[in-house]
Parts: sequence; structure tokens; C-alpha cells
Amino acid sequence: MRITAVEATTVNVPFRQSHRSHNRVGRGVTRTIVAVRTDDGLVGLGETLHYQSKHVIDHVLAPMVVGQDPLNIARLRSRLLYGRHMPGVPNRLWENDPWAYSGFEMALYDIAGKAAGLPVSTILGGSCRARVPFVAYFYPREGRTSPQAIAEDCDELMAASRAATLELKVGVLSPREDIDTVAGIRSRIGSAAAIRIDANGAWSAATAMQTLAFMEPFGIANVEEPCIGLPALARLRRAVGIPVSTHCADVGVVAGLAAADNIVFDLPSEGGITSARECASAADAFGLGFWIRSTGELGIGTAALVHLAAATPSMTYANQTVLPLLADDIVARPLEMRDGYAAVPDAPGLGVELDEDKVAKYARLHAEDGTYWYWGDPRTTAWEPLHVW
Repeated sequence: MRITAVEATTVNVPFRQSHRSHNRVGRGVTRTIVAVRTDDGLVGLGETLHYQSKHVIDHVLAPMVVGQDPLNIARLRSRLLYGRHMPGVPNRLWENDPWAYSGFEMALYDIAGKAAGLPVSTILGGSCRARVPFVAYFYPREGRTSPQAIAEDCDELMAASRAATLELKVGVLSPREDIDTVAGIRSRIGSAAAIRIDANGAWSAATAMQTLAFMEPFGIANVEEPCIGLPALARLRRAVGIPVSTHCADVGVVAGLAAADNIVFDLPSEGGITSARECASAADAFGLGFWIRSTGELGIGTAALVHLAAATPSMTYANQTVLPLLADDIVARPLEMRDGYAAVPDAPGLGVELDEDKVAKYARLHAEDGTYWYWGDPRTTAWEPLHVW
């Protein structure tokens, strides 16, 4: 089998309504859909972040991989992601970037599953679980950013999703308002559900320490990136009793500094499924928790996450997803979230098919609207991460 073409299409899928976080106002997600075609007639599907990936795939990656064996994922990964075929240039990115590569690799795993007639979870070694947990993921909605309104909306979300874990974006309001928000949520949803918070690095270390000290009585299960920098996280972790997570995938450094309890892995930015499995194994060896963060996955990326989590024994924690917040999807039969879980697809490959009409519709929307920035936006919170309250 040989690769005959790699096609990339960038789409915009809007949220049901605009959401806020510390560093952006979110209208929706911009994703690049990858289709890898083979001379056997198989088509593998992948998905990655943003619009830049299309340029890299079209002009760099595709010319390099046409004619290659799509089942030799290890060889392609070594050559494309790390440039190990270049003398004296080990372990660094070359012309390719991890965002583009991760979508391509996802499509390769889809091909491998389809070629074998097996789900990707089986290709990865077999499923440890039949369903994978997800959080009820909450962004404050524009126009409803008071502590009372956020607490009410979170209560409704938990009742509708029946998930065991709520994850809330903080840092949009002042620290004192965030404390009131968390207190209101806990009083509404009770003690059984877990509450995670994600500050997106909005706080300084000093602000984080003060804020989290007041939040401790409300039983916070994890705070994600409360401040910037591993030394600051290590100092914070010594000062408060709330578990801390980081996006840093250098597990040895994180563990050596005692900077975090959990690794929240970024699938596109770190290079895809194989990288995630390596990081999960390292985290498990150091006694750290591990789950996948959301970068705005649509149906293809969510299916890949489900297969990955099903085949990774240590991935017992709930993962993030914005899929229920989106107005639509580009797959024919979107995954369903039931009681905070998604069932592992049992069809060959990733188990998803494109809805070509919707791909065309949302490609036109990207051409009309431009990119929906996922991590940055001029309209940010008015509160700044000062060193004092």
C-alpha cells in the first residue's frame, strides 16, 4: 500500500453561543481536516488545530509522503516529526510542525484500522474500557458572567450532562468573584460531583496562592495552569492543598521540580497519538495523572481521543471536550455523550465518516469569517493578573 495524496480542508464550526475565557472570546472552532488517500482505495481521516496546518500539509508534508507506506507509522513519525534522517539534527522539529503532523498521523491510524478491519483502539493494543469519561466543560457565556449566573448555568449543565466532573474556566472575573462563583457552584451541585478549574495562566503565583487558599474548602479536584512557569507551579503546589496540572509534556522535568500532580496533554501541539501514549506512560511511571485537553476537537479528533483513552490503561481521568458546545459537526454520525461518557466506536479505523456537505459548508464559513482564534483574542478580560488583590 502506498500514499497517493494528502488533502487538507480548513473549516469553521460555530459554538451555539459565544463563550469567555481569560484570553479570548470564543465564537467557535477552526480545524483542519486531513484525508490521506492510498492506492488501495482506503481513505484515512485526521483532524488538527487552526488554519496554518493546511499550508504545511499542502506545501511541505504531502510532497514528502506521497509514495510512502502509510502503515509504517514509526518510520514516518521519525522522519517527519523529528527530522532524524538529517545528519546531526536529532530530536528537533524540521520543516514540519507538530500540529500538521498530528492530523496526518491520526489519518494513518485510521488507515491501519481500516486495512486490518479493526478499531484503532485494537490497533493500539486493545481496549481497557468500553467507554471513556469526559468532563462537563463550562465556559462563561457572554452576557452571563456574574458569579450567580455562572453558578446557575453550571448547575443546569451538570443536570443535563449527568457527568461526574465539572470543569470551569476561571480568570474571566476577578479572583474574589471567582471564589464566589466556585462557592455558588458547590452549594448548587452538592458534594458528590468533582469540580476542576482552569485559569489558563491568568493569575500570578501570588494571586493564585491567595485565591486557591480560599477555594480549598469547596473541594477543588484540580486547578489547571493557575500561573505561568514550572518553578511558580512548584511553589504554589507546596503552598496549597489543591492538585495542580500542567500542559508541559516534559514529564521528567515536571516530576523533578514537583511542579504538578497531573499532566494535561495537548494532542496537536505535542505531535499526536504516539506522543500521547509515550507521555502517558512516563506520567504513570512518575505517579502523575494524565488526561487530554480540548483544543476544539470535532468528531474525528474526539473519536481519536476515545480510542487513545480506551487503549491506555492509566487514562482513568475524565478528558476535556467542547463537542457538546458546538452547533454542528462535520461527521455523518457524531459521537454521543451519555452520563459523561462516550462509547468506544467498534467500526474499523476511527469509526467515523465525513459528511461532505457539512465539510463544504463549514469550509465556506472559514473563507467568509476567517479564523476563530482558540487561544487568543483582542477582547479579553479587563482584570489583569496582578501580584496583589
